[in-house]
This record gives sequence, structure tokens and C-alpha cells, in this order.
Amino acid sequence: MVSGGVFRIDRLGEKILVLAGVLVLACMVGCGSEVPFQLAPVQGRVTYEDGSPIQIPQGGQVRVAFVPQDVAPVGQAHPTAAQGTLNPDGSFSELTTYRFGDGAIIGRHKVTVLAVDAMEKPLPVVPNQYWNVSTTPLEVTVEKGGRNYFELKIKKGP
Repeated sequence: MVSGGVFRIDRLGEKILVLAGVLVLACMVGCGSEVPFQLAPVQGRVTYEDGSPIQIPQGGQVRVAFVPQDVAPVGQAHPTAAQGTLNPDGSFSELTTYRFGDGAIIGRHKVTVLAVDAMEKPLPVVPNQYWNVSTTPLEVTVEKGGRNYFELKIKKGP
């Protein structure tokens, strides 16, 4: 309400303004913070051992994750896996760790591969040994300033 040239805010309006201010401040602090780990762009291709591409199910996708192995936490920040999806030819690029396309953390990684349907159920086009970091045999090292292009081969079947 305006009274005598002064804008007055009722209690609800005051609460909304305070909440909006808190959200803006949280975003400025959280969204603008520096990533404490060195990252590098990563690209590659995942195919079966015979070179054929993994069949991406209708409405589904094949996901790849690079999970850091020898990277220690920095303060309160813990290393995070870089994730992406395969294109129909098995290629991947623009892996994302913290921000879209920022790459993977420098160092040794275990690589997981998982195919899911539209309901997020795992599919057997990728054998289950590749689904989990503790069982996948795929391992790569992401290097600072390196080419970081990886041709990964997986077995067909369960």
C-alpha cells in the first residue's frame, strides 16, 4: 500500500522479500564458488569388443561415468564422478562433473557403463560387471593438457 508517498509492505510481503534475498545470496555463494579440483575435457567412444556400437534402447540411454580413484577431498569438497551419455555411434563428449561439459577430474578413474530404459531400469545390452565401480574392469587416467580421448571396449551379453 502507498500512504503519504511511502510504500508499505505487509507481513507476508516482508517474508517473501526476506526469502528472496536469502535465495539470491545462497545462489551467489553456492553457484559462483570455485571448483577445488583440476578438470580436463574428456571424449571417447564405448563399443563392444568387435567394434559394433551398443544398441541404445528406444526411449532409453547408455550412460558413462568416470569415477575418480586416487583424489583426496579438498576441505569440505569431495571428488565427484564425471558423467555423460553415449551417442548412437558410441561416442561421448562433454562429460560433466560440476558444470555442463566441464570434463573430468585429473587422475585415475574407474569407468562405469550402464544402459537404462525410459523407466530407469537397467538393461542387459551392457553386462552388469560394467555397471558398478567395484566390478568394472575399465580404467583410464585423465591427464592435465593431455588428449584424453579413450576408446573403451566392453563384452557383449550378460
